[in-house]
Amino acid sequence: MESVYAVLQEFAASDYAKAICEYCNVSPSQWGQARDMFAEVRLVGGPGGPASTVVIVLSRAFEQRSEKLLERLKRHFRQRMPGQVQRLQYETKSPPSTKTYIV
Repeated sequence: MESVYAVLQEFAASDYAKAICEYCNVSPSQWGQARDMFAEVRLVGGPGGPASTVVIVLSRAFEQRSEKLLERLKRHFRQRMPGQVQRLQYETKSPPSTKTYIV
């Protein structure tokens, strides 16, 4: 989990994430913090193996830009953790839905 968190923190500190924060009217004091961008992060393992799916719930402020943000995050995982993370699963609470991205 620590390496996944490090990748998420690195993503949250990127120039792209800062631009998304500005677009979504997120307070500058919250920019660059994974805990402020992602409301929930879970790892789900493959059958009998290590975790291969990262399940993400975005903080409410970022839901309006979820498509672009998750596409960029998918590419970031592909670059930083090649072969380790196979899927990125995005869950929303209202309305309840799940979308899976193949990394």
